[in-house]
Amino acid sequence: MKYVYTALNWIFGVLFLLIGLIFFFASTFEGIIFIIVALLLIPPVRNFAYSKTNKEIPVKARAILIFVLLIAPFISIAQREAKFQKKVAQEAQVQAEKQAAIDRERQKTIDYFNANSDKILSDARAYLNRGEYKEVISLSSKYSVAENKELTELNSKAQAEMAAIKKAKKEAQEKAQAEMAAVEKAKKEAQEKAQAEMAAIEKAKKEAQEKAENDIKTEKAKRAAVEKQELLKKALGLSWNYNESQDKMGRGTIKTASIHSINTVNFEFPYQGEQRATLQLRVHPKHGKDVIFGIEQGQFQCGFNGCSITVRFDEGKPQNFRAAQPADNDTTTLFIKNYPSFYSAAKKSKKIYIEATFYQQGTRVFEFDSADLKF
Repeated sequence: MKYVYTALNWIFGVLFLLIGLIFFFASTFEGIIFIIVALLLIPPVRNFAYSKTNKEIPVKARAILIFVLLIAPFISIAQREAKFQKKVAQEAQVQAEKQAAIDRERQKTIDYFNANSDKILSDARAYLNRGEYKEVISLSSKYSVAENKELTELNSKAQAEMAAIKKAKKEAQEKAQAEMAAVEKAKKEAQEKAQAEMAAIEKAKKEAQEKAENDIKTEKAKRAAVEKQELLKKALGLSWNYNESQDKMGRGTIKTASIHSINTVNFEFPYQGEQRATLQLRVHPKHGKDVIFGIEQGQFQCGFNGCSITVRFDEGKPQNFRAAQPADNDTTTLFIKNYPSFYSAAKKSKKIYIEATFYQQGTRVFEFDSADLKF
């Protein structure tokens, strides 16, 4: 019965944890509630809390707490849905009122036109005869909702006349521009001829100077490119970075050498996003010498009894190394066993390839530019 109880705690704990992570990005409150429920169920979390506080929540009390916590998200969701429906109804009412106001204004315009159609049409014809086409278009557009045939025809005539005037103006401008362009072209050709003669003289002089300086510039450029590449690799962590710090308990100096992979991976949800792996060599006054392999996010496929990863140094044969998760069960970190063998091979290598298996992501290979290790 104990094993069944533990299994159920694991199943529902992981289930609520996944639900919490999914909800967290859509609604932080509900996500946090489900994550708390998961933490109350998962045995390692309860054991960890007991080891720190020496207190354990009774089964009945924990069941009541979980029940109360599970009610909260559904209440929150119901309240949010009610607010959303109320907002939709209010927006629909406002839109209906706006449309009613538009319809009233339209009908008002139609009624006014029907009552004063003779005067409006007479004004429009007078504007057209005087060549005041903008006034015709403005007046006819104002009462277009009346859909009067004569008013529409007057609008079309005014539009046509405006287009003809615009076309004639454009043609005149293009003609003037063409004439100006011809004058400018002749002037430019004369200037270009004089400039070409001067440029030929300057070119010969410049080539003589450049020939003398070329060797020096080429060498400087090569050195600068190499230095720039090294600085870029250093900034991205693609070459070895060394660090020393003092142990907080006064045990001595902690030394590390770390490097990021030159390639990146992109896992599927919920660990999507481009990321690099990190390889670290550590000498600790308390924990000794370790090889630490980590990623930014994801889960190494490694159980409580450890796991095996494949490492290849340069063009050598692949080697299997045992690995284990850290004491805090961090799924983004592995401690690779057999530090002396790994360090000896890494010291001589220029490339290190590490292959590991990830939960629901398959097997991935990370490449490290391990040359010039000074550790």
